[in-house]
Amino acid sequence: VITVLSTDQENEPEILGTIAASAALTISEIPFAGPVGAVRIGRIGGEFVVNPTFTELAESELDLIVSGTRDAIMMVEAGAKLLPEDVMAEAILFGHRALQPLIDIQEELRKAVGKAKITPFLEAGTGSVLEFARAADAGDEFVIVDVETTGTDPKMADLVEIAAVKVKGGKITDRWSTFVNPGRPIVGNQMHGIKDVDVKKAPKPAAAAKQAVAFIGDAKIVGHSVGFDLAFLEAALADGTHFEQGRYLDTLAIARDGYPDLENYKLETLSRFFGIELAQAHRALPDAEATANLLIWFGNDLPARLRTLREGLAGSIRAARSGGDSTAMQEAARREARVSKSLFNLVNKKTARQMALDEGIRMDGRGLTELRQISVDVGILPRAHGSGLFTRGETQVLTIATLGSTSDVQRIDTISPKTEKRYIHHYNFPPYSTGENKPMRGPSRRDIGHGNLAERALVPVLPSHDEFPYVIRLVSECLSSNGSTSMASTCGSTLALMDAGVPISAPVAGAAMGLISEPDGRFVVLTDILGKEDSVGDMDFKVTGTRDGITALQMDIKVQGINEAIIRDGLKQALAARLEILDKMTEVMPEARESMSDFAPRITTIKINP
Repeated sequence: VITVLSTDQENEPEILGTIAASAALTISEIPFAGPVGAVRIGRIGGEFVVNPTFTELAESELDLIVSGTRDAIMMVEAGAKLLPEDVMAEAILFGHRALQPLIDIQEELRKAVGKAKITPFLEAGTGSVLEFARAADAGDEFVIVDVETTGTDPKMADLVEIAAVKVKGGKITDRWSTFVNPGRPIVGNQMHGIKDVDVKKAPKPAAAAKQAVAFIGDAKIVGHSVGFDLAFLEAALADGTHFEQGRYLDTLAIARDGYPDLENYKLETLSRFFGIELAQAHRALPDAEATANLLIWFGNDLPARLRTLREGLAGSIRAARSGGDSTAMQEAARREARVSKSLFNLVNKKTARQMALDEGIRMDGRGLTELRQISVDVGILPRAHGSGLFTRGETQVLTIATLGSTSDVQRIDTISPKTEKRYIHHYNFPPYSTGENKPMRGPSRRDIGHGNLAERALVPVLPSHDEFPYVIRLVSECLSSNGSTSMASTCGSTLALMDAGVPISAPVAGAAMGLISEPDGRFVVLTDILGKEDSVGDMDFKVTGTRDGITALQMDIKVQGINEAIIRDGLKQALAARLEILDKMTEVMPEARESMSDFAPRITTIKINP
């Protein structure tokens, strides 16, 4: 929780809040990929200024916030007075360099008072199914582990038996098992039936667990509900050993995602369904052998099904490019694969990313830099002071402009020194815009953020109060959404202002750039992303501006940072998209109307010669 306790109304608190949150996470036991630093960058007299005050920002042609780790940029948000792309890129890189001392001081703080990080167990998710298919195709070695215990809590119950079975190339190659002497009586009638006499001469838990770890070696560990088995092994070792995610697979997860229509996923049920012998349930070695045979069955079936699914999805994307029935082909691939929804979506995501990287074809068949079809209309609401309808693909926004007198300013009472606004933009995102049936309530944080970005985009081109003494209110109604309604709101705002006769200095447009990147450094930037491309990609980079420069931008990412090349390519593609959109807009509305609507108020200014 970040609370502003005191402010001097000269230095904005949000930068300190970001640093404070990062510092708290850095010294805590919570896993954290930071520390993260943040700075505000201004540009005054052609020079960059770090953390300018409110007073300095009034003179600055740039208000930029950059946050990042030591090696990469994570978030960017800016308002600017028509800055060129190369200057904006330099400002972002300057900001990343400027935050490095903040990383240093947090590292020092961690060394001085930081707690040891807790490493929680993370269940093998849907992604592990793809990893299993890859490893099975490659003939990798697996070691299937099973344990028998006196209870379910490793802190309370005892380990009484461990077994492990090696599988390589689709065959069982070795077996190992041992009883475990817990050092105290086995109480009650246990399901496994192991008695005190059975474990009397067996090794202690730590020694038995070490034998199991030695047998496993570097192979990938597999279990049926593997988290249970690994938790008892870690507790028995009692030396801080932790099995990292990616080291283990779970036949329970593989079965649920690969065979989603089964009655249940108990080992006994799966063994019966797939015709696998289970000699004696609830004993370590028989359970491990049954799990190993189950894994072999999956390895002989699932990888081929997933390959067929990938091929079908890739074909549907190519069909979208060539004008074929992409939707029908995707549905046919889904039905043939017979996998869970989450596994299908993951394969679809990875296939779409690979197609963009390798063939330059996107999910809807477009090339990397192609815009969707654009249409523009103005003056469609006869009673409103101004209106603009901007449509790009399936995203459509209607923006309405209303003019008012000076008394209509929005009063602001916050810790900010700003006390009123004469230009106001409201953004509405009703559920029907995405085909959802949800309650109509107030704007969400997302809606407020999108509205603020579109509002900020137009500020540099608005006339001064002396030139145009009206209060201006814009309302953007998102009628349909499939990607970047904030940028459509920016375009709609420009159209509505010009239709209302507001003498803006230049039209403003915007577009959202996406990113698909790989750990090996390959990447492609996508122009005008769909909603699904935002979901499957690594970045949402929104840039607005005129023909002469940038007025606002906002970037959030889903990877652990981006580099200079991505930033420069993103800005370059955003400029090309913006110019193309502006051409479409100015074909319909080349400049603001010379007269205002008959229904707009009139303000007459009289100068009296003293």
